Amino acid sequence: KQINAAALPEGLVEAELFGVEKNVATEVKSRRGLIEQAEGGTLFLDEIGDMPLRIQNRLLHFLETRKYRRIGGREEITADVRVLAATNKILQQEIDEGRFRDALRFRLEVVPIHLPPLKERDNDLKLLADFFLKDVMSRHNMDIKGFTNEAWELMMDYDWPGNIRELKHRIQSAAFLARGQLIELEDLGISASGDLY
Repeated sequence: KQINAAALPEGLVEAELFGVEKNVATEVKSRRGLIEQAEGGTLFLDEIGDMPLRIQNRLLHFLETRKYRRIGGREEITADVRVLAATNKILQQEIDEGRFRDALRFRLEVVPIHLPPLKERDNDLKLLADFFLKDVMSRHNMDIKGFTNEAWELMMDYDWPGNIRELKHRIQSAAFLARGQLIELEDLGISASGDLY
C-alpha cells in the first residue's frame, strides 16, 4: 500500500492512513485505513516531508507503539507493518524551520538510502525510460520501437528537475504524440536548450 502525503489535504491523509469509524459524521461508514490494509506487509509513505505536523505526531506514535486509532475510534488497533518513506526535501532544513518532527525523522531513518537526482544517473535514466515506454504501450496497445538517437541525446543532457515523475510524464506524453514507431526529439516537449515547450 502507498500514500502520497503531498497529494491529499490534511484530513484525507489522516483518514487514508488510520481509517474512519462508522458514524463519525452523518452517514459516514467505517473504513479501513492503509495501515490496517497493509497488515503483515509494507506501507510506502511518499513525500513524507510534506506530511502535516499533527499527522506526523500520530504516525510517530504508531511507529513507536505499533498501535493507532481510527478517526472517531476509541479502541486501539495493533498493526504489524513495515514502513518505507521517501522525500525530495532536506529533512534537517524542514526540522530547523519547524515543519518536520525530529523524533519522526529518527524513527524513519533506520536504514537511510540516498538516491542522487535522475540527472546524475544515466544508466537508470535509460532503464526507466524503457520501462515507462513499455508500460504505456501495454496499457494503450501501442507499437513503438523506442527512441531516435537525437531523443536519447536530449534526454541524457536534460537536467530532469522533476526527477522520475517528470520522466514518466514526458515518456507517456511522447508516446501519444509519436507519429511513427520511434519517439522523436520534438515528441518529448523539451527543446535542444533544455527548456520545456
